[in-house]
Amino acid sequence: MKAVAVAIGAGLILKVLPPRVVARPLTTLAVQLLPPTLIGFGLLKVLELCCQEEHEPEVLPSAGVS
Repeated sequence: MKAVAVAIGAGLILKVLPPRVVARPLTTLAVQLLPPTLIGFGLLKVLELCCQEEHEPEVLPSAGVS
């Protein structure tokens, strides 16, 4: 029921307001949130690479070779 109400409300807003009025705040918000998001992803990747355990493949003795 809530999803239907949100969809109807969003449809009315998009129908009544011009696209420029809707797009400008969304674009401004996206531009302001992009740098912190990219920094966060970069830090996660650095932590992933730094804290990764190195697994060396175990060498099994060959059968018949001494």
